[in-house]
Amino acid sequence: MKTLVHKRLTLWRCLGVLLALSICVGCNSNTLLNLPREIEGIWTNDDPRFEGRFMELSSAFVIIVTGPDDPASVQFVDKVETQAPGDFSSLTVYSTDYAEGAHYQMRLQYSPANGGEIHLQNGGQVWRRSGKSVN
Repeated sequence: MKTLVHKRLTLWRCLGVLLALSICVGCNSNTLLNLPREIEGIWTNDDPRFEGRFMELSSAFVIIVTGPDDPASVQFVDKVETQAPGDFSSLTVYSTDYAEGAHYQMRLQYSPANGGEIHLQNGGQVWRRSGKSVN
C-alpha cells in the first residue's frame, strides 16, 4: 500500500513539474499584443522621396499612407516582439492588412531623442514623430 501511494505521489509531482514547464515555455515576456505607448504617433520623413507619406502607429494599428491619391494600408497589430522585457529600443511588429490579405513584419529601432525617432531596418531614413494631426 505504501509503495502505491508513493508511486501516485511521484506521478502527481511529475505532472505538476511538466505543467509548470509547459506554462513557462508558452509565456514569452518579450512578446506584446499591442504597440508600446512610447512609439504611438504619426511619423514622417524629411527625405523628398517620401513627401506626402507617413505612418501612424497606435496601440492596435499600423497605418501607412504612401501618397494623397493612394489608399492607406490599415494593418492590425498581431504581436510585437522586443529584445528584452520593457526595452522598446528594438522592436519587431507583426501585422495583418485584412483588406489585402497580407501579413507584414516590420523591424525598427526606436529612440526617444528629438521627440522620437524610428529607424526601419530596411531603410536608412529616420522617421520622426510629427506634431501634426492627420484629421
